[in-house]
Amino acid sequence: MTRNEFESLIGGLPPSMLRPTRRANVFRFDRRWWDFHRGKEMRQRQNLVALLRERFPVQLLHLDESWYEDARAMLGEPAYMSATHGLWPVVGTMQTVDLLKAVDEGRWAMYSFTDAPAVTLRVPDYILVSEAEAEEQLRACGASCLISSWEDDVNWIVAFDVRDAGGQGI
Repeated sequence: MTRNEFESLIGGLPPSMLRPTRRANVFRFDRRWWDFHRGKEMRQRQNLVALLRERFPVQLLHLDESWYEDARAMLGEPAYMSATHGLWPVVGTMQTVDLLKAVDEGRWAMYSFTDAPAVTLRVPDYILVSEAEAEEQLRACGASCLISSWEDDVNWIVAFDVRDAGGQGI
């Protein structure tokens, strides 16, 4: 995604939604108690994920082992599975609101791609919790965007792979 495409994508979001970090293309989305109870925060998260699903049609959901039974019922068989983590393709027809309600306890990450990855992704055996890890994993797997949610779905790390006109990472 180019810098212009990136700015166009996040430019339509409320400024308070994605909090910048020390890394230019990595943001935090922190759950605010008062917004959550009024429903505003959940709608903002749904809007963000819907925008990403529209812009990047291929999503892979990285879940820890506590999700395996539910994930199979919701998403079918995983594309990759280890003893502690699995990677499931998200069906394009699945409603964003249903997806987020299904994983509202946290411990998940969603990788978004413009096209299906050419090779089977190998993801870490843990859900990423730092900006540096998110940025490193995003570039290592070739995803355009990564959302990582830790315990209780309280905070998200949102990382974008932004490129200049020559295709170099920014």
